[in-house]
Amino acid sequence: MEGNAIQKIIECQEKDFIGNFTEVVAACKSLIFCRSTPAQKGSIVKFFKVNFKKTVLAIGDGGNDVNMIQEADIGVGLMGKEGNQAASASDFSLCQFRFLDRLLLQHGRWAYYRIAYFFVYFGFKNMLITFVLFYFLAYSGWSGANILSSAYLTCYNSVISVFLTIYYGVLEQDINCDMYSPAYTLMPYFYKEYKRIGLFSYKRYILWSIGAIAASAWIYFTTVYGIGFFGPTDSVGRVADERSLSSSLSLTSFLAITIVAYLDMYNFTIFSWFVFGVLTILIALIYFIIENFLNIGPNYYAWSDNFNLKWWLVILLQFCSVLAVRVAYNTLRFNVWPTLVQQWMIRRNRDYTIKHKVEAVVSFGRELEPIPETTYRLQ
Repeated sequence: MEGNAIQKIIECQEKDFIGNFTEVVAACKSLIFCRSTPAQKGSIVKFFKVNFKKTVLAIGDGGNDVNMIQEADIGVGLMGKEGNQAASASDFSLCQFRFLDRLLLQHGRWAYYRIAYFFVYFGFKNMLITFVLFYFLAYSGWSGANILSSAYLTCYNSVISVFLTIYYGVLEQDINCDMYSPAYTLMPYFYKEYKRIGLFSYKRYILWSIGAIAASAWIYFTTVYGIGFFGPTDSVGRVADERSLSSSLSLTSFLAITIVAYLDMYNFTIFSWFVFGVLTILIALIYFIIENFLNIGPNYYAWSDNFNLKWWLVILLQFCSVLAVRVAYNTLRFNVWPTLVQQWMIRRNRDYTIKHKVEAVVSFGRELEPIPETTYRLQ
């Protein structure tokens, strides 16, 4: 279509004509516009946004594409012989057009997964701590008492668990097709799979919310009745009180959200180990030492003997129970209801294992055994 025809279509006010034209365009696999002015290019993008109600991406390499790029929901500019005007006005800039598929299907898929998991995980960890407070409020006769220290509630999102959410929101990956080339041609299927299973949906958020309510109930009631059953006392014979219960609940809730984040992580790298092992665990350990073991902490004077083995036994039982439930859930998810991405993650791990075995056999000069071939179906 040429620019004059485009202008007449855009200026047309007849709904029947616009509806028929929209149906024709929707039936086409591609549509070529030529001899268009910069204003007409922007009008074309706006026409598709208004009439198709879809997310529109525009890509260009010159100054005459700036209107189109800025009008689109996602603007991509190419840096080339025509200058950097398009790249400066765009949301993303590329050196070559061939990188567009990686931008959409790999980095776009990662961004979709990160945002979806960040959303449900952030809600999970906050609902967990909120319902712990709610259960104690009910047990204390709706007195308004707070079982967890103000310092812990202040540091819960800002210090203790902040690196977990940052990591999942910025750096988490499922399959890196640049490092595992057999999966490169399946990137469109991976992207469609995430949309098919509703990775960012109300259903998933509701399921995570139910899990948070169940986990908080388990943590609270096993702490209350576990400490009551074992009856731990400190070195001078004082029984556990409200602030010792606070110490147990705060430590167990932190372990629960850390277990969930660690077991759901796909991308095990040196940096991910640093985030979990150094930043998260170390900062939380420093906080709990200050709160419970030093005389400047709010929980120290009430129950000073935190080295009581019975108290730590309750913490250990809660940790193992939460770990067992999450491991069982992830095992069923990978082996009974695996998504296409998870199937190829299993295949990637198998290929890496076979590669290492082959390298070990070759290094020792032994004969290679035939490697069985496995066919993976597309869902």
